Amino acid sequence: VIHYAGYLSMAFISFLLFFLLSADVATFFVALSYKTEWVLGFSVTSLLLGHFIARRGPSVREVMIRIPGLPAELEGFRIAHITDLHIGLTIRKKYVSQVVRKTLEANPDLIALTGDIAD
Repeated sequence: VIHYAGYLSMAFISFLLFFLLSADVATFFVALSYKTEWVLGFSVTSLLLGHFIARRGPSVREVMIRIPGLPAELEGFRIAHITDLHIGLTIRKKYVSQVVRKTLEANPDLIALTGDIAD
């Protein structure tokens, strides 16, 4: 629970910093004042929205890439690209199992695992 709260607090602080800096930039360029409550509200809303989106599970997006001059034997070659899993205290076996299941359902010829795999 403490580790989970720690990860959520890191996300919250990141959103808070982002919106504070955004508010400062907007204030500088537009010369308007901002309310601290708005910044706090946007930070909390972003944290909750991000949390619920992440908890829905992995998403799959199919992208067709045309490569001129591609050899005929590679026509229709399917690559599953998995990135930024961040397996650790908040992303566990259940989520990774969903990623594996969805990846195998796509029936790729090659699986590429890139980005931050573990925290």
